[in-house]
This record gives sequence, structure tokens and C-alpha cells, in this order.
Amino acid sequence: MKRYVEQLLEDIEHVQNKSIEAIENWKLNNKANTIDEYFEPRLDDGVILCDLFGLQQFFLPAESYLDDEEVNVLSTAIIQLWRSYNLYPIFTKKLPRRIKYSLLRDYWNQMVYPNPDGRTDIELCDYNTCPFCFNCPACTYQKTNLKPRATA
Repeated sequence: MKRYVEQLLEDIEHVQNKSIEAIENWKLNNKANTIDEYFEPRLDDGVILCDLFGLQQFFLPAESYLDDEEVNVLSTAIIQLWRSYNLYPIFTKKLPRRIKYSLLRDYWNQMVYPNPDGRTDIELCDYNTCPFCFNCPACTYQKTNLKPRATA
């Protein structure tokens, strides 16, 4: 797996180096005509993250295949990649690195609305939809405020 991760890091770096060109192309094709469109973009004004990067989700291995060092290196590289496109993932404090990586990987096929001229924050820790919440030591809200679902 080590060689695969090294190659993936090279691919991520290549995509990161093309970020300015990709953002400029996206900016040319997606101009807000009114102030309302700037603050409330239409659904078709966004772009799926993997299409923006040109890197498909299946290239990112599941965290269970990675050791701790690989998870740390990949999650750091992915966060830097997002930031090069003015996308800033927001996590809960003290979130374990494995869960961070999994959240980043799971978000890969979601629609984003980058702001070419500024920062776009993307909150990845959503207590209502997080599949890792009951395994996460940082997620105290879910553990204290929700009861386990009853099975039929």
C-alpha cells in the first residue's frame, strides 16, 4: 500500500498545481449575474468535488486499508488540496485523524460552490448525518442527546 499512497500523493500534488487554472476556468463558466445568485447560488452553479479536482473518489482507499502514518499524510494532503481551491473543511475539535480522512473521502462526490475570490467553508461534522458519530470521541452531542434507534 505504501507505493500506492506515494503515487496518490503525487497525483494530489499534480491536481493542486493546476488549482489556479481550474478555478479560473470554473469562474469563467459560472458568473453570478445578480447579488442574490452570489449569496444563494442555483443548484446547477455548483460543481461536484471530484469533477473540480479531476480525481475520482475510488482512488482514495478506505481508511481501514491505511496505517496511521498514511492516514495522517493523506488527510493533510487532501486538506491542502481543498485549500488550494479556496475550500476549507471545518471539523469538530479533537476529531481523530482517521475520522477526518473518512469524512473528507466521503464528501468527495458532493456538490460544492467554490468562491474563486475568497474562502468557502465546508462543515464536515454534521451531527444529524455523520456515520461516524457513535465511534467519535469528539461527538458528545449525539451520544448525550439521542437515543439509539429501535429496530423492528
